[in-house]
Amino acid sequence: MFFKSFRGNGSKYRFLLICNFLLSFFQVIESYSQIAKKGVNLENPILTSEKRYLFEEFYSDSFSSTTFYIVLSINPEPKFNSTLIRYSYYKSIDSVHSNKEYWWEETLADETKKWYALHPPRALFNEVHQLLPFPEIPKNKSLNYEWKERLSSFEGWDNIPRNTIIKSRYKIVSDTLLEYNDAKINCRKIKARSNSVLGSGSSVLYFNQERGFVLIENKINSIYTRLSLIKVL
Repeated sequence: MFFKSFRGNGSKYRFLLICNFLLSFFQVIESYSQIAKKGVNLENPILTSEKRYLFEEFYSDSFSSTTFYIVLSINPEPKFNSTLIRYSYYKSIDSVHSNKEYWWEETLADETKKWYALHPPRALFNEVHQLLPFPEIPKNKSLNYEWKERLSSFEGWDNIPRNTIIKSRYKIVSDTLLEYNDAKINCRKIKARSNSVLGSGSSVLYFNQERGFVLIENKINSIYTRLSLIKVL
């Protein structure tokens, strides 16, 4: 029935013009979208595909403790208008050097001139990080600045009921020096707390302008985790 209104040559011509216009319009939108996505990583001085960040993680709970290694790497192609990052898990430094990972996961991060934020590693032992403040910092704020975040869990969060609300509060508490590879580097220290029906947690985050988060300490219930940057590979 729709095409019966386009019986005359003039109508057909106008119809073709409209189709061509719409096609060109959507091509422009798609091109702009691709340019915008490619531009996501252009401001990144830290999260670049040429760099990999090696962390040592210590995990302990009421029953045991363990140490393992995580390499953070960056995909050059963004996803959902954010930076796509990968966490590769290793049992030892030797396995890092031989690239024998035993687990991996992908997630998102954001880096701009004003903001830096990571989704933390959340696989295996690290699923507890879903209930803790995610590492983030507004770069252009002064000491004692405070802010809040609110997350809602969704399908796929291991062992956490859907729609669990996690509320976090952050504060930039000081500028400090931190030991890193036999040297002292300038860091901004952030303290944060989180609350949900599954527990209350606390985090201490140390951010360096060149390396990102170099030390992350978390506590929730009887669990403690510490991620320490060892080296930029």
